[in-house]
Amino acid sequence: MWIRFLFDMRTFLLLLFLCQACQQPEYSIEGGWRVDSTLHYYNRFQYSEAGDEEIIYLYQADTLVISKADEEKEMRYVIEKDTLKWLDAGRTQTLSVFQILSLDSRHMILKEDLKPLYTQPNQQRYRQYYFSRED
Repeated sequence: MWIRFLFDMRTFLLLLFLCQACQQPEYSIEGGWRVDSTLHYYNRFQYSEAGDEEIIYLYQADTLVISKADEEKEMRYVIEKDTLKWLDAGRTQTLSVFQILSLDSRHMILKEDLKPLYTQPNQQRYRQYYFSRED
């Protein structure tokens, strides 16, 4: 009985160790980001466009500052699991919702689902933003 218990305990500990080793490291969104490109998708039609090099998205503790030349726009953000929400300064209104598709130390990919242009069923419309961390 003790042998079986020890075997089960070893198996459990081994599985626990393997599961922890397989977990990906968590990266922080905090810092400056630039959009490299944007993918626009609508019902199997897609095109890409280059990002605006002048716009910097600076994520701080819970504040996002979007700056271009002499203009700045400040808003709040919150991350829940794999979702990033942009909120107004008073946190009363959601401005945009993104799914975080990928995030590592240098790159981030966000997907924003958009409303279809027409009322017919089975339509899919979204944008994917490809970011690089600003040094």
